[in-house]
Amino acid sequence: MRLGAWAAVAYARPARLRHLVIDNGCHDSTGGQSSLAGTVDFCALAAGCGYASVDRLVDPAGFAAWLDVPRTGPAFLHVPIVRGTPDDLPRPKVSPPDVARRFAAHIGTEL
Repeated sequence: MRLGAWAAVAYARPARLRHLVIDNGCHDSTGGQSSLAGTVDFCALAAGCGYASVDRLVDPAGFAAWLDVPRTGPAFLHVPIVRGTPDDLPRPKVSPPDVARRFAAHIGTEL
């Protein structure tokens, strides 16, 4: 979800929307490289975009309780988790150049 979508969600104010960012701090699907998530204050971003409710959950065990709290307007929850990349995580089968060619063909242009 692009950041611009966060502002659009906050502007539309869907009463029952719950937006969760489950943050493992890495890009698992491409090899487990660290992401920049540790340098981003997702809650401040959500609040700045205008979410009605913004929370950070340090203990994932409290997730059910968070869902049970009645909220009005879009609610945002950042859930940082700690876990390593599993050894059996499937790798992408399409190379980056093939992805670029496939995308270019889809939008009707050439590389």
